[in-house]
Amino acid sequence: MKHILIVFILLFLCSFTYYQFYKLKNGKYLVVIKNRNLTHNKDNTLSAYITYDTFSIKIKDTLYIKNYENGDTLSGSIKYVSENVLIMRDYRVNIDTTEVGKLLLKSFGEPCIEFIDKHNDTIFFRTRHLFNLHVTINEGKFIKQKN
Repeated sequence: MKHILIVFILLFLCSFTYYQFYKLKNGKYLVVIKNRNLTHNKDNTLSAYITYDTFSIKIKDTLYIKNYENGDTLSGSIKYVSENVLIMRDYRVNIDTTEVGKLLLKSFGEPCIEFIDKHNDTIFFRTRHLFNLHVTINEGKFIKQKN
């Protein structure tokens, strides 16, 4: 029994050494978002296809500026909800204030970004709803750019 307890404690302590906390550092990133889409065909079947959205983003502490390929810019703030989950609130985005919109926001929560892995200067993420983390909206990556 004593040996099992020692092994359990060692495994418990070792599990903390493999956990990574990913945070966006100040600087410029290329963001690539993979969207899964469905379309209805003429024969009443569904087809799935994937599209990619890209934009650059500049992070400065808890603020950011998104630059889109068409020249539009959007700024906002970053709020870390937990170690690998953050919410990016765009300042100009209109929030649905209808009763249905309020109920959806209350039920699902705000969209949030969950970091899932990191390789060199690339942080992989998935976008989810804060209160329904089992629902994935899309996936993507932040690729750190050289300044």
